[in-house]
Amino acid sequence: MADDIISAFSEEDAERLTGVTVRQLRYWDRTRFFVPSLADENRRQASSRIYTFRDVVCLKILNTIRNESKVPLQHLREVKEKLEHLGEDVWAKTTLYLLNRRVIFMLLSLVPQVVSTHRGLMIEGVATLRGVGIRYRAVLLPLSEAGATIDHVLGATNYRPLHTNEALTTQVHFRRLPMAPRNASNRQRRPS
Repeated sequence: MADDIISAFSEEDAERLTGVTVRQLRYWDRTRFFVPSLADENRRQASSRIYTFRDVVCLKILNTIRNESKVPLQHLREVKEKLEHLGEDVWAKTTLYLLNRRVIFMLLSLVPQVVSTHRGLMIEGVATLRGVGIRYRAVLLPLSEAGATIDHVLGATNYRPLHTNEALTTQVHFRRLPMAPRNASNRQRRPS
């Protein structure tokens, strides 16, 4: 059964599966934007560009956000770099959101933590946006209609340029928000 699994794809296979033309794949390879993982040094040889499953998934993501959301090529390069550095276990737990033609990575692995603890989670960090260092802050908040069961999780984020005295680091800080008293959501306001 394991012999039936395809783990290497030709340029034609990659084109069929991702929608990126062979011509575009070769251009991306030549400009080093996207180099196949199993590429031969001599690109003039037949089958010198072989793509892995992960390559195909990454190409599909890049092509979709490039064509459907009109994300600029410069930002696509940043997205590709982030996708390349995600570990195998993180790939499955990551969701990409688009905001003003910008891709935002969100770890779905944090949502169960918010739901199980009934507590919000604040995420702070520093990143680069269009070549400028920014400080961002995101929050995940559990929401409940009845006050007992978490029905939804609300996520929000904002950012600002780094001040001159702030360093561009890769550290991300997570902080649990304090729990609201259980009866606070059930209190009704009295008319004055």
